[in-house]
Amino acid sequence: STAAAKVWSSQHTSNPKTPATMPSSNVPCGRLSRESFGLLCLLASAVLFSIMGCFVQRASKHLPSTELVCVRAVFQGSLTLVAMMIMPAKTDAQGTKGRALIRSPFGASPEMRRVVLGRGAVGGFGFVVYYYTMSALPLGDAVSLFSLKSVLTVIAGWLFLGEAMKPSHLVAAFASVAGAMLIARPTFLFGIDEEWHGAALQKARPLGYFTAMIGACSGTAVFLLIRRGGKLGAHTLQLMISWAMFGL
Repeated sequence: STAAAKVWSSQHTSNPKTPATMPSSNVPCGRLSRESFGLLCLLASAVLFSIMGCFVQRASKHLPSTELVCVRAVFQGSLTLVAMMIMPAKTDAQGTKGRALIRSPFGASPEMRRVVLGRGAVGGFGFVVYYYTMSALPLGDAVSLFSLKSVLTVIAGWLFLGEAMKPSHLVAAFASVAGAMLIARPTFLFGIDEEWHGAALQKARPLGYFTAMIGACSGTAVFLLIRRGGKLGAHTLQLMISWAMFGL
């Protein structure tokens, strides 16, 4: 659910060159504009992602980060494959129009296949780094450092995709990072609080701070590739199955 919400919202929001609304057949609730529905997907993704982070930190006590990524890839890949067997391609860019998406899981054109497979490769690597960081650092430190991808994505989208970058976008991105840090209370800003951070400090590994920054950069690259795939006409399921393949 987290992946589907994030991929759909990244494909269909924040592009001033596209219409503000889309046909009701493409939006589950026809009364919502494309951007409004995309923002709701982002909200749902953020909530589910936070819940996943808590489970990851608990599971990491018994499993390495690579196995956690594999477990997620198995579940996501299985559900996505079933959906691709049922859902048809809506455009020629996605495959043979009217036929099941599973016949062209990575798209029809060479450029789309490169983007979709690149999203899978970067996303798979990024999640290994993410899961390791969640197990290596206190949750507050990890969440705060990963939240930097909000600012990086705004800047990278402007540099590489020609997305509009308004002052309000930067203010919102920095406010998001500041809010995450105030809630998570990372040790590198607020110091050590034994009651707040507990035994997590005893297990903290310095390498986790480096992997957190790598993870933030990987997350930014994934958003850019998803956005590019959306402009090329890639289906949400195609972008999800590529991650599952590389996650395995």
